[in-house]
Amino acid sequence: MAKKKKKVPLRTIMRRLVKKADKVLSLYVRKETIRKYKLCPFCKVEPITVCFHFVRRARKSVRWLPDNTIGACGKCNFREYRNPDPYRAFYIREFGVEKYLAIVDKSQEDFTPTIEYLEKIIETYDA
Repeated sequence: MAKKKKKVPLRTIMRRLVKKADKVLSLYVRKETIRKYKLCPFCKVEPITVCFHFVRRARKSVRWLPDNTIGACGKCNFREYRNPDPYRAFYIREFGVEKYLAIVDKSQEDFTPTIEYLEKIIETYDA
């Protein structure tokens, strides 16, 4: 007697896709940052180990936006929570105030990712 396949809940599918999208974007961003800066662009000492978000990941409208991310070391990623100003200043010096303000404005939008959106992120950044 063959077993019935369990239907996977939509919530579980979404969680898996979010996790995969986070992973592929993180790998892509870290690889690109290493290519450009070699070491952490903030402290210039430590190796790049994490994907740093200038506007918090909780803002889903910019969570998977490459313009909002850069590779960094774990120490700088941790320090940013207590003192975000030097990191925001880095972004403005490096990429311009207009680009930073565009990301901040976009982060204020209501956004709920769809399965199609997450699959497109995965397809775009998966190496």
